[in-house]
Amino acid sequence: MALVAKYRLGGVTLWTLAMESPAATAELRKGALAIAPDPVVSTLSIEGAPQNTINYAGLFTVKGVLTLKDKTPVPGLTVSLEIKRANETVWSKVTELVTGVDGTISTPMTLGGNASLRLTTVGTWEQAESVSQEAKITVKSTVQLDRPVSVSKGSPIVVKAQLLPRLSGKSAQLQKNVNGKWQNVGTAVLSDANGLFTFTAVETKRGVVTMRVQIVGDIASEQFAIVIR
Repeated sequence: MALVAKYRLGGVTLWTLAMESPAATAELRKGALAIAPDPVVSTLSIEGAPQNTINYAGLFTVKGVLTLKDKTPVPGLTVSLEIKRANETVWSKVTELVTGVDGTISTPMTLGGNASLRLTTVGTWEQAESVSQEAKITVKSTVQLDRPVSVSKGSPIVVKAQLLPRLSGKSAQLQKNVNGKWQNVGTAVLSDANGLFTFTAVETKRGVVTMRVQIVGDIASEQFAIVIR
C-alpha cells in the first residue's frame, strides 16, 4: 500500500489459496482509505430563469461551486457542462470551464427546447470525480407575428404567426377583442412543418380591430391593432 501511494500505482491485490486473513484484508482497506481521493462536492445553480423557466432563446446563467466536503474551494479544476435534451437519454458536453480561486464557474447560456443540465468533473489521484444535481430547464413558447397595419374593408386580412420552437401540428385560433372579451375569428388552424400558422379574416366595417393569436391550451401572442379603412 505504501508503494501504491508513493508511485501512484493502479492498486494492489492480496490473493492466497485457503489462507485468507481477515486482518490483512482490513489493513489493505485501511491503507486504501488513507490514500483515497478527496470527495468533491459539485453544486449547480441557475440565474436569470425564474423557477428554471425561460422564454424561447432567452438568456440565463449557469453557475457552479466546486468544494471539498469541508467547504474548501477547489481552484483550477476543469468542469464539464453537460446537457440532456427532452428526447435524449445520453448526456453530451456543451463546454468546459475552469474553476476560479473561489472554486466557482459561470457561463451564459440559451436554449431552444426543454433540457436538463449538470456539471461533472473527472477523478484524479487527489480528487474523486463528481456529478452535480440536475437542473431541468423549461422553455416557454413564443409567437412572432407578421400582420398588416391597415386593410381596406372587405379585403382579406392575412395574419401569419411563427411559433418558436418550431412545432408542427399545433392548433391556434385568431381572436378579436369585442367589448373587452376575446372571440374566435373563423376556425382553428394547425401549424405547418415549420411551426407557421396562416390566418385569413375579413372585416366589413371601418374602424380599428384588436386581435391576437391564441395557441390552444398554451400561450397567446401580443395584442395588435389593425385599421380597417
